[in-house]
Amino acid sequence: MPGFDHELQVRLFHNRPELAPAMLRDTIGFPVPDYAHAELGCTDHTKLKPVPFKSDDVVVLYDRKGAKVMAIIAEVQQKKDHDKPYTWPLYVATVREILRCPVRLMVVCPDSGTEEWARTPIEFEAGGAVFTPAVLGPTNTPVIDDIDQARRLPELSVLSAAAHGDNPAVLKATESALDALPEHTRLIYYDYIESKLSAAARQKWEELMATGTYEW
Repeated sequence: MPGFDHELQVRLFHNRPELAPAMLRDTIGFPVPDYAHAELGCTDHTKLKPVPFKSDDVVVLYDRKGAKVMAIIAEVQQKKDHDKPYTWPLYVATVREILRCPVRLMVVCPDSGTEEWARTPIEFEAGGAVFTPAVLGPTNTPVIDDIDQARRLPELSVLSAAAHGDNPAVLKATESALDALPEHTRLIYYDYIESKLSAAARQKWEELMATGTYEW
């Protein structure tokens, strides 16, 4: 059963579909075609078999004429799962067949061990094609310490604060970015960040929260 951390990170993509292409292009370094807008797609990849195969998020990018230019499957992976090297290629193949556009799998990992495991290339054919996920983890999560940058993509600042919470500038930028979000969403993000911080960083975060109306 997925826990809070997993569901919170999934919600980041639900709340801000633009987060997926931004992370894929700017942080991980994979090419993303020019697009006019992004929206959520169907995450249910069940085909003929009765066994369901569901990813966490699918974001579809469209050009200005409304044509699909790319689909990004965003998977939040909290720990190693040796079934995923078999189901991830299935997700990609099924979404590609349904949407008829290029597809990229992006895996978001909370720790370096899971990140390293997720980067392992998957042999798709014996001695042939290799499938390599795009991975975001602690080693390449960007440091968002600029308030304007954080406000442009608040959900990315949440991930930055969780990974780099010992940097006071990151916490301040994130706190400023979250001010503009709906209260329910903002409070959930606050708690998630707090759960990821060291004792010293948590104290700094609570001091920032004490300047507003946030209740723990």
